[in-house]
Amino acid sequence: MKYFILAILTAINVFAFSLTINTGSRSGSEYYIIHLEDDKNMTCNKKLTKDNQNFYICHVDGLLDPKVSNQNLPFMNLSFEKQKNGYDVIIEPKISSEILNLNRSLYENYDSKVQNIPESKHFTIVLDKTIGQVPKEINDGINFPIYYPNMLLPTVGALDLNKAPITYEESGDIGLYLGIKKSYEDGAYNETLRDSRKAISMHPNSIFASEFWLYALRSLDKISKRSDDYRAAEKYANEIITDAKLWMKSFASDRNYPEVLYLVMNAYLTQEMQSDANYALDILMTEHPGSAWTKMAILTYADKLLVKGKIDDALNLYEDILYSSKDIAIVSRAAIRLAGASITQQKFNEANAYIQKVITANKEYLLEDIADSMEIANAFRDKNMPQTAAQIYKIIFENSKRGDNYYEVSLRNLALALSKTDEKKAAYEYLVKYQKEFNTSEYMSQISAGVDRLFFDINQTAPNLHEHYANLMSKYTGLDIGKKAMLQDIKLYYDEKKYPKVLSYKEQILDLNSSEVSQILHNSALILANSANQNGDCKLSVRLVKEYDLKEDIKDKFKLYGCYMRTAQYEDALNLALPHIKDDDLHDRVEWLARVSRTLFELGRYEDCIRACDEALSIASTIKYSDPTEAIFYRFYSFIKLNKFEDAISSINALESLRGNDIRLVEIYDIAAKYASLKGFDSAALNYAKKAVDMQEKLKITTFSPEIDFIYIGALMKISRQNEALNVAKSLLEIRLNPEQRQRALYQVGEIYINQNDFTSAKPYVSECVSSNFSSPWKELCKEQNKLIN
Repeated sequence: MKYFILAILTAINVFAFSLTINTGSRSGSEYYIIHLEDDKNMTCNKKLTKDNQNFYICHVDGLLDPKVSNQNLPFMNLSFEKQKNGYDVIIEPKISSEILNLNRSLYENYDSKVQNIPESKHFTIVLDKTIGQVPKEINDGINFPIYYPNMLLPTVGALDLNKAPITYEESGDIGLYLGIKKSYEDGAYNETLRDSRKAISMHPNSIFASEFWLYALRSLDKISKRSDDYRAAEKYANEIITDAKLWMKSFASDRNYPEVLYLVMNAYLTQEMQSDANYALDILMTEHPGSAWTKMAILTYADKLLVKGKIDDALNLYEDILYSSKDIAIVSRAAIRLAGASITQQKFNEANAYIQKVITANKEYLLEDIADSMEIANAFRDKNMPQTAAQIYKIIFENSKRGDNYYEVSLRNLALALSKTDEKKAAYEYLVKYQKEFNTSEYMSQISAGVDRLFFDINQTAPNLHEHYANLMSKYTGLDIGKKAMLQDIKLYYDEKKYPKVLSYKEQILDLNSSEVSQILHNSALILANSANQNGDCKLSVRLVKEYDLKEDIKDKFKLYGCYMRTAQYEDALNLALPHIKDDDLHDRVEWLARVSRTLFELGRYEDCIRACDEALSIASTIKYSDPTEAIFYRFYSFIKLNKFEDAISSINALESLRGNDIRLVEIYDIAAKYASLKGFDSAALNYAKKAVDMQEKLKITTFSPEIDFIYIGALMKISRQNEALNVAKSLLEIRLNPEQRQRALYQVGEIYINQNDFTSAKPYVSECVSSNFSSPWKELCKEQNKLIN
């Protein structure tokens, strides 16, 4: 009788990594199952001890919990070793064992022990004394035990259309097909063409008939492209066109139809049959827009346009493929073509961008045409862009062997190009390698000079952490290592208080979607915003607050309000102030109501401004030492804007009782006097003009002169107080005036003397006015006065 017992023996959790051991019993024999799981890939490798016993080393990225310790269990030893980039978990079973990769689907291979990839998020190690043992007796009856020798899974072979097993002995066309396929993959195109045509003749009704024709077409296309004789190429192209037409007629619904259209379009281009090529391309683009062969056809067509000098048309097609195709090889080809065209047009920055796309996503494509890649690299080298040139040389060199055509030249150019970059150590190593391998080369003088130049560079201090992080981010863009490097770089800048550097990572930080680094970004922006706010850098402060939504976190909101007003961000100022008009502190409430009234005034909402002012006055009247004058000022301004002069005067009276001698009160008098003068309120104009002039004299300022003085003079003259007007006008001539203002003051003095029939006293003033080099309406009036008195 069989029985099964399963119990959790132990579990170890180290951050995201977990190790669980289950034990069970089968027919009296105990076995153990170890699960190693992580939220990211780990590597596990099977090793052999001296006694040919399996043991396992699994490397895990992350930090090792100091509480975790090594364990010596009856069935295994478990130990942990710290490494630079994580730690190793070492499992040494004391009985037979096997490891399984549970991320691999069972259907991928019939052998469950196959471990093609030593990376997985979940490994299982089975410890069982019976592993590998063959049962002593296997029953052939119906009630037989399920037995998989060597842990192999059951498989089902290939079936034909009648669901019968396919065997080579029964189907000769299969062997031909496989042979043709292998010949083509090995590059034996002439052999492929011969065998394909033979197969077509021998098996015209085979299920592989379309494939036989297709391999013949493919081979003809390859042979045509290899031919240096244009006549031979045209002959092959003609054969492609003939055979392709037959294929398309016979296999119109075949999935390879787009490929055949591509091949026939190529042949038409070789034959210079432009209209037929256009027709084939049009069918591909309209009926098979998503096919990779359509993209290939467009590229080939673009190549033809480029040869014919239609550069712009070709570039448009290349760019369309670059950004629309999902096939990495096709995209790489488009990028290489764009890079070459950009180099021809001396647009090296654009060419570099295209090359970097290929290097990042599919660097092996540069090996498809090494001669062309070397030309591109040489162009960058000659344009003094050694970094890009070195990247291309390195790819070619690393994929070459000693004795290959491009081994020596790629190594030499790589070493010399790197010597002109910041990669001095690597350059030195390559230069020394070249010296050892090609010590009789004609280029040894260049190499030796390069080694000498690098001597001091390679002995300098290693790059700092930021440079190291930058290299990692560049090398592992979008991968975990690159993101981690960026996170550490940001943290380091934050610790160094280089907050603008942190902000330079804004877009990348948002892409990370990490609360930790987002908080660092927020804190950096807040520190800079508070500093700018305190230092009066309103432009920076307002920008940071808006960009990083810091309004609620900024320390001095009164100063932030002031910055909003200085930068004319009135709506933002209002939105900042409004929530505070309900503050618990009544003094603060009055202050914020005054600011709300100011903002409402700037926004032209005068009625709302007055209501806010009245509320501020009402609250201020209930508390000691509250100063509501700011609100009263804007109450006055709003009444003036609403043409409610009597109400405005009431605000002036309130201000006079609160402020005494104050420059802002002079401003109020000035506004009132101007308004009254404009509206013809002569008495009020005289009253407030006099107050303004008198207070300016007390404060020893001339801020509102001479305009307020002219109003005062005019008001005095209207009530025949000529002598007072004369004194005010003469006093104006004692202060600094611009030419036009002085002419006006001279005219006023002259006018008063003329009104008093004192022409003699008027003459000096009128004469100075007339003799002035400055032209103005007042000078013209002075000329009239001059005629009158002379």
